[in-house]
Amino acid sequence: MIPVGLTARPVQVSGSPHPDGPDVDLAHRVILEAERSALGEGHMPRETVRSLLTSPEVVHSESRLLLDEHGAAQGLFFVEWEPEADRAFLNTYATPEYAKALQPALLDACLAAVARHRPDRPWAVEAAAFEQDAVLQQALRDAGFARVRRFWRLRVDFDGPVTAQPPDGVSLRVASGEEDRRLLHTLFERSFAQHYGFAARPYEDWIGWFDARGDARVDLRWIAELQGDPVALCIADDSRIDEGLTYIRTLGVAPEARGRGIARWLLLHAFAQAQREGRTGAALAVDSDNSTGATALYESVGMRPTQVIELFSRPL
Repeated sequence: MIPVGLTARPVQVSGSPHPDGPDVDLAHRVILEAERSALGEGHMPRETVRSLLTSPEVVHSESRLLLDEHGAAQGLFFVEWEPEADRAFLNTYATPEYAKALQPALLDACLAAVARHRPDRPWAVEAAAFEQDAVLQQALRDAGFARVRRFWRLRVDFDGPVTAQPPDGVSLRVASGEEDRRLLHTLFERSFAQHYGFAARPYEDWIGWFDARGDARVDLRWIAELQGDPVALCIADDSRIDEGLTYIRTLGVAPEARGRGIARWLLLHAFAQAQREGRTGAALAVDSDNSTGATALYESVGMRPTQVIELFSRPL
């Protein structure tokens, strides 16, 4: 039940080519307040909030802002759908003043939305909480969720010139043209097929998610080849530019090409490019429990965890 004094209304986003509106600012404020409460500072860029709220994976009719009697936003929820995996991801945010009372209501609203839209078969539902966010974690447990995974957000601050030498037989090029864009998708699916939570997505949906971001950089999409055969990809963007960082959105190597230092080289190449552009560091996120050795790789180039995110899951 929504606490007395708050009202819920649909999140309104409109416009072209990048939908936007005042509700993005209201939602951004709520998310930053929630992050500051848990972490001591807010990190999520406004463009990321806009991208999330307008994503085709969100059922927009179910997204809600919670406003107090003065019109100030105090809560937010929306649901991301992954029909390919029969899975939904619940996003709930509340300002510190309302979090304890509001988070259970937000989770209930999200679960009801999933049940309304997918009543025909069982779905898995997931949600995430910062390690320090005891209020949200307790609300998730009370709602029947259990912790299943841990993710890290990593960062490196450059303390000297970054250089990158390619492994023997490996070359790199910027992805350009439709053929290369489709190749990026193929490489991504080959690289991540065995990762936790992977679900194959149509090319148009996958590349559309990247292209729709206002902080996208088509010149930071690379393909690595081994003896002329495409085997790896790296995609970076400007989502953390306000912090002086390049954000590495995805980095993957096909199974048959692992163990040759290709991922490390791609990573250092992205660092060197960032440094040439005047960035002071780089950031990314990783499943800390993955079996490909990615966590050890990132630590070996000086990246360190800045945030720990616990993933929770339950059946619907």
